[in-house]
Amino acid sequence: MNPLIPGPIDVAWTIAVIVNLALVVAALVSLVRSKGYRGKLLSVLLIVLVPLVGPVVSLVSTRRWQTGVRDKTADPAQTA
Repeated sequence: MNPLIPGPIDVAWTIAVIVNLALVVAALVSLVRSKGYRGKLLSVLLIVLVPLVGPVVSLVSTRRWQTGVRDKTADPAQTA
């Protein structure tokens, strides 16, 4: 086995790290661009400290907040 050629596990870890970095950057950019979103500090901590899951949760919750899905379910008086 040639030590200069990475093994399959090395390639898998490299891909996982690249995907995680891309998700972290996308989640942080989305969080910075969002307006009126409460809990930004908690979201930043979640994004940075929980790999792969944190950015996905933050992206989903930020999108729900921006589209108003959360607002409609939070206050039934606004829908009536």
